[in-house]
Amino acid sequence: MIDFLRGPVVHLESEYVVLDVQGVGYRVFCPNPYAFAKVEGPVTIYIHY
Repeated sequence: MIDFLRGPVVHLESEYVVLDVQGVGYRVFCPNPYAFAKVEGPVTIYIHY
């Protein structure tokens, strides 16, 4: 099970962000992906199933 992902945001859409975690792109669906628009550097997103 994945608890969190950490890496830079490489793509934003209206329903999800894509994080680059050591060369692998993870699509993470979230309610407000535009909150990450002005963040520079790596972010940490906690995952909930």
